[in-house]
Amino acid sequence: VATFTEDNINKMLTKVIGAISIIHILGSVASAEASLVIRKATGLILQRTGVASTSNRYSGTITFQNTELKAIDYFNSGAQKFSRKDYKGALTDFNRAIQLDPNFVEAYNYRGNLKKNELQDYQGALADFDRAIQLKPDYALIYRNRGVLRLQRLRDNRGALADLNRAIQLDPNFAEAYGQRGGIKHEILNDRVGGIVDTQQAARLFKQQGDTKNYQVAIELLRKWQQADRKPRR
Repeated sequence: VATFTEDNINKMLTKVIGAISIIHILGSVASAEASLVIRKATGLILQRTGVASTSNRYSGTITFQNTELKAIDYFNSGAQKFSRKDYKGALTDFNRAIQLDPNFVEAYNYRGNLKKNELQDYQGALADFDRAIQLKPDYALIYRNRGVLRLQRLRDNRGALADLNRAIQLDPNFAEAYGQRGGIKHEILNDRVGGIVDTQQAARLFKQQGDTKNYQVAIELLRKWQQADRKPRR
């Protein structure tokens, strides 16, 4: 029987994105933070056995035996390989999961993040996120993931902002999305007031959700911005 350990799941799902500091620190791209129960925003749950499954499509413990494998089997195998940094193996398994189930939203989401973060296949990642959104247009996390891709790799700042706006519209408690949108507004679009307002909201939500680390990051960033704005401009 092949299963995940909670430690491996946490390492896989809390991988931090790079580039702009606010987006680097306040966002995770593989899927979102994980605990015994993976956050609502990911669309995944972590079973007591430690096996990941999609809450709206599959349930139960997955065993790997000499039987015909299903899409969820390949998905879980791909996620395990991803956690071991076997990225080519993970890609093969996600491809197979999607081949068996062309409507497997979370497989597109994971494959898109794999392409973006590890394989530098940015157009392939965009296509995966587009397909996932087409299949599940109310999934806030994928809009956030596509927004980060557009910002970091495709230099599409307006498109990134539109995706983060949509993520927040779908999930008004999406703290990471507020933090990332605040970074875009303040650092890229020169909307200092808008950036501060969004980052303040991110800080409030992080505090409410018990995310002390990201709460402190947001507060420190606000202090830094406010100090910079007090300095006389030449």
